[in-house]
Amino acid sequence: MSTFNHIESNPTSFVSALARRVNGIVVARIVRIEQSTVVLRWPQSFAEVPAFLCLCQPDTLLVGDAVAVAFQQNDPSLPILIGPVVAGLNDSPILVPEKIVVSAGSELTLQCGKASLTLTSDGRAALRGVDVTTRASHANRIRGGNVQIN
Repeated sequence: MSTFNHIESNPTSFVSALARRVNGIVVARIVRIEQSTVVLRWPQSFAEVPAFLCLCQPDTLLVGDAVAVAFQQNDPSLPILIGPVVAGLNDSPILVPEKIVVSAGSELTLQCGKASLTLTSDGRAALRGVDVTTRASHANRIRGGNVQIN
């Protein structure tokens, strides 16, 4: 049974692949386009799910395109395809506003390979990596109630 058929016959299986609620917009990739149905996958899940609603013309989209997706009533089994993130230029950088705020309830981790930055709601920040380099064009200060080196 393909993932697509499994989700069609049991849409709640997709809900378990993500959190029960998805607040906000995620970036997904188009896996395939079947007739006028666009099938999506995003990094948080290996599951594929058909778009519940498409706010752009499906014939303007290509397999592999990055697209913005919102969710009907924040339900991950009801994705609404808003449109391409960068139409026809998916490898170009995405321009963002000067300031971006990302928040999480208890913990936020940015990870790339063996490097990570973890922030927790109790005020802790952990920067980990094989090699960590800091650079400053002016003073590079380390401040704390207790500073331990090695």
